[in-house]
Amino acid sequence: MKNNKIIVFILFAIIAFAIYYNSLNSSFHFDDFSNITQNPKITISDLSLSALNKAALGEKNKLRSVSYLSFALNYYFSGEKTNSYHVINVMIHIINAFLIYFNHIKAFFTHPLAPSLRHACHGRGTW
Repeated sequence: MKNNKIIVFILFAIIAFAIYYNSLNSSFHFDDFSNITQNPKITISDLSLSALNKAALGEKNKLRSVSYLSFALNYYFSGEKTNSYHVINVMIHIINAFLIYFNHIKAFFTHPLAPSLRHACHGRGTW
């Protein structure tokens, strides 16, 4: 059973990266400008607790604190290079698809490959 989970995770990763590979070097779009390039709260210069707290819980950021923390860490390590934001976003999506798969097994004792793959492959969640 443990090997099956590893195989499923690898399958999700391969499929998701194959689908989104051509978009990994694309530019910022839509709300990326207000949330990333024009948001001074995520432009951290150190990894101190106060800087990370400001990025995650700033006045504008409270509703999406995990997203803004991710943006701040991305900004710290790669500035405004879009490919790192896209790669991290796809990786988060793969992990979420695996969690859907794993939780569905625990709750319903079935193997929900189709709904989990749909989540890994659906473009709406990787903008």
